Amino acid sequence: MKKYLLILITILSVISCSKKPGKLTGNVYWKYNNYVGNKPDAGAKILLFAVEKKQKDSIFETTTDVNGNYTINDIPPAKYLLVIQSENTTDSPKEHLDNLRNYSTEIKQLFGFDLNKYASILQEIDNDYKKYEEILTDNDYTKYGGISNKIDEYEKYQKSIDEKSANLIDKLPKELKIKFGLYTGYSKSLEFTNIEIKEEKTINQNTDFGTTYM
Repeated sequence: MKKYLLILITILSVISCSKKPGKLTGNVYWKYNNYVGNKPDAGAKILLFAVEKKQKDSIFETTTDVNGNYTINDIPPAKYLLVIQSENTTDSPKEHLDNLRNYSTEIKQLFGFDLNKYASILQEIDNDYKKYEEILTDNDYTKYGGISNKIDEYEKYQKSIDEKSANLIDKLPKELKIKFGLYTGYSKSLEFTNIEIKEEKTINQNTDFGTTYM
């Protein structure tokens, strides 16, 4: 009898100590142009990956409704990487690569892909971008032989940046491309965010994808 009573007490103790789930809600929108203003990003894909070891297999997925709203219930309290894929906007290869670089630690932890092993290529892209910005903001057209030549010069660097960024994105593991919908450097826009789900709390996350690249 004492043995069964001890088991019952242990079970009740575990239940009482377990944290109650939280909730994530949000709205995703984009801008058709500066005149039309915000539009709901209906059909945007929502992915939630647990980055803590105790919840490492927790993955949640949903899509936004016609108003760009979404809800994920019953989420175990932990730290997560929220990934949102727009249904209506696209990003440039450089923008996609910047996103991956900003969250390279989480991506390595979740998927085992280390973007930093391509440090030399990343440095080349950074150097090209620095040169691109210098030319773009330079008001002295004479050194380029006129404004037309200046435009040709910074477009040359812009093309180089996009090509190198797109080639690096092509090196991503197939599994990662499928999960993020990042099949090429010109895929639909992605937004990455670190969030923490707390016990019995609702986190609201609004995402503005702005205007589309293409």
